[in-house]
Amino acid sequence: MIDNEEKVLAFDQEHDHGDGSVTTETGRVLFSDGAQRSVQPFGLIGFEFGQPPADPKRLLSLQKRFWTLRLAELVEKFEDLRHRCQTLAKSDGSRFQERLAELKALQTAVRSARSKLGHLVTQEKGFSQADISRAWECWQEFSEAAAAESAASAKYHNALQGRSSPGVLAKLKARYDQTKKQSERAMERWNSFEPEQARSIVSEQLDADHRQRQESELEQIEV
Repeated sequence: MIDNEEKVLAFDQEHDHGDGSVTTETGRVLFSDGAQRSVQPFGLIGFEFGQPPADPKRLLSLQKRFWTLRLAELVEKFEDLRHRCQTLAKSDGSRFQERLAELKALQTAVRSARSKLGHLVTQEKGFSQADISRAWECWQEFSEAAAAESAASAKYHNALQGRSSPGVLAKLKARYDQTKKQSERAMERWNSFEPEQARSIVSEQLDADHRQRQESELEQIEV
């Protein structure tokens, strides 16, 4: 029994990393590095110990599970302590200050856990919300550049068919060439945008918006 306890203590110390441990719904003690062990010993076999898996996807899944459970625990503690602080604020000023300090420490822990979980989710997806925002900006730049090229092209070709002077035509041609190059560069940036998943999300939304506009136009056509 003592040997088992020593093994558990040594294993827990090795994998704690200051984050503690959580107990999963399957009855496993899980650590932030992906290591896990059984809660109770299995007869003569004793405790079952599992080192962090070598498979990156499995490791990421376990780490994400840890921070999901840890965040839920911390939020529950935070809400419970905040409720007690609200009660103490009306009756016991000195204890209120003590609990308030604990509440602020818990707030920091919650934010840290949420940040770590968010980082793991981003790793799993391969992109973040910030990446999607950048993809929208990249698309907007391409869209504006293409519109500028189209307008410059129309002016130049209309001038060719009219009676514009050679000087005016030269200026319009120079403007057209400039906007064409800018449009090509913007298109290249859009087509090579990374991460590709974020660009795909923007493209899918653009396609959905286009279909919706077409459906709306059809609905307005009546006999």
